[in-house]
Amino acid sequence: MMDRIIAVAIGVLSIVHLHAQNDGFVLNGSAVDLGGDCYRLTAQVNNLVGSIWNETQINLNEPFEALMEIELGSNDDPGADGMVFGFQPVSTSIGSVGQGIGFEGVSPSLGIEFDTYANGVYADPSFDHIAIISDGVMSHDVATNLAGPAPILSSSPNAEDGQSHLVRVVWEPSITRLEVYVDCDLRVSYVGDIVNDIFGGDPMVYWGFTAATGGENNLHQVCLTYLTFLNALEDQSICTGDEVQLEINGGTTYDWTPTAGLSDPTIGNPVASPTVTTEYVVAVTDECGRVFFDSLIIDVAGTPIDATLIPDTLLCDTEDWIVTLNVPTGTDALWSDNSTLLTRNLNAPGSYTVELTNGNCAQSLSTEVTTAPPPTIDFGADTTLCEGTPLVLDATTSAVRYLWEDGTTEPMRTITEGGTYSVTATLSGCTDSDDITVAFAPVPTLELDSTAFICDGEVVDIDILPEPGVTYTWQDGSTSPQYSIALPGTYTLTAALGDCITQASIDVTTLCAPDISLGSDTTICASTPLILSAFDSLAVGYVWQDGSTRDTFRVTESGFYAVQAFNECGTAFGDIQVLVDDCRSLYIPTAFSPNGDGVNDEFRFYQDGDVVSIVQWRIYNRLGGEVFEIDRADPDALGAAWDGNHNGRPVAADTYTWWAEVEYKDGFVTVLTGDVTVVR
Repeated sequence: MMDRIIAVAIGVLSIVHLHAQNDGFVLNGSAVDLGGDCYRLTAQVNNLVGSIWNETQINLNEPFEALMEIELGSNDDPGADGMVFGFQPVSTSIGSVGQGIGFEGVSPSLGIEFDTYANGVYADPSFDHIAIISDGVMSHDVATNLAGPAPILSSSPNAEDGQSHLVRVVWEPSITRLEVYVDCDLRVSYVGDIVNDIFGGDPMVYWGFTAATGGENNLHQVCLTYLTFLNALEDQSICTGDEVQLEINGGTTYDWTPTAGLSDPTIGNPVASPTVTTEYVVAVTDECGRVFFDSLIIDVAGTPIDATLIPDTLLCDTEDWIVTLNVPTGTDALWSDNSTLLTRNLNAPGSYTVELTNGNCAQSLSTEVTTAPPPTIDFGADTTLCEGTPLVLDATTSAVRYLWEDGTTEPMRTITEGGTYSVTATLSGCTDSDDITVAFAPVPTLELDSTAFICDGEVVDIDILPEPGVTYTWQDGSTSPQYSIALPGTYTLTAALGDCITQASIDVTTLCAPDISLGSDTTICASTPLILSAFDSLAVGYVWQDGSTRDTFRVTESGFYAVQAFNECGTAFGDIQVLVDDCRSLYIPTAFSPNGDGVNDEFRFYQDGDVVSIVQWRIYNRLGGEVFEIDRADPDALGAAWDGNHNGRPVAADTYTWWAEVEYKDGFVTVLTGDVTVVR
């Protein structure tokens, strides 16, 4: 007999990678899903209880293999309490904490107990032990203890070693034998009619794991490697030419037969692509050297389908769309509206989906049908427009294609020349056409300046050369093409030729003669030229006395300067007399007699206003001694002079040297030097 131990899933039309699925567990209490098919039932904390129960029942009338790795923690003394791999038909709930290991009181039940704490009340041995128990009774000295207790590990009395240990559970209902292996060693076994003796003849049970801690604790967790009731192979069906990836785990070597159609018969996940229906058998050798077998039948049937269906179609609502699916003989069709036809009319709007099957081969096609009313185009009657006024012909409708008489395909067209224009609009099998004749009438020409001016008291005459057939109308209703304007304002003339008109306006303003002045006669310093300005915003030109024509004139010499500023309405005159002075007149005496007679008693600078400041002034005797100093003085101030004294006493009659820094009114600064003689 072959044990079915590996799960295989098949994806049609493409390779699908499938792994053992351990979904469907109900987690209770402290249980946590760690991922990768591993679950922590309790952490290393006192007074916890946790369990996982698969919500899908299994049939104990069928054999199974269960491979898992369990860890019972690393606390040997103290350390508690253990784990149970159990079966029960009651519910997916949990049992009690502590010595009950989360399984006590669950009845009817069958449990494989991994107990790491010696509870005397249960007749536990001193070593970490394994036992097969029933009806949630944890005691080993009663009839519900079916096998054991025996050491969990054959090599050590302590299983709380912080290591993961491989557990294999084998149930063979044909001989009613249950075996439990730990790290490849058979630890306990039981022969008995489990279904009838324990479960009253009902083979359907829930399966799962429980664990608990009490006054002492340990880490309890389990990782599922392989379980027949989760991972059994299932027969599959594929289309001719398709392939499926098989995936098997839990072994160290794999041997698939037959080898035909397999990418590699020695690996756990070969790609199978048989050309005919084939039964594959796999021999799996686990790390304990035990060989398990499983098999599946891959049914290969049908002819591949490669049909096409035009997607998302727009139809005229009076049009038929006959669809014929080109498929192999023997192909069945099922449309979303339950039609089974391979040829049909899809002329109603909506979404259509068809599922095609031929043996194990299948294809799904879909399309969206949208309908619209037939296109309608109406350009109206033939028309005449004025030249320069384009006509936009708009043929936009529900149509999807347009064709004009010149070959263009846009729905809109701008017309600027006379002629006959036509277009045909097409929506699927429906069309509509229209044409229009367009003429352009001449537009009168009108030339009128946009602006003009008049001088005070003058009149502007406007004379338009009339065109044949054109009527003229001014803003005041007068109809002569000639018009006289004496006042400022806006004047509008409309010229009409049939229905075509041209309009122009002129803005008339009053213009005055310029008004200028060059100012009063003046004197300037030679170092500072004078800029004369005759600018007037009304002037259009200027003429100076030397014939120059700018609106300004630069004066550097004494003289008489005159200018004329003019425009269409008159001329203005301006003139000025300009005297140029050097602005640096200064007299410095070479001797003075400080004898108190009121005549020539001081040594000072004499000027007529050209010097604005004596910046510095120093006087020295023959030996270089300073006898007088002054800074920042007004040259006309009383203190801006030397009285011939030094420190309150008269200096000797002699010649003295001096230097001074002076600033003139034109901004020029210079240093002067000289001698002065004191006469007594």
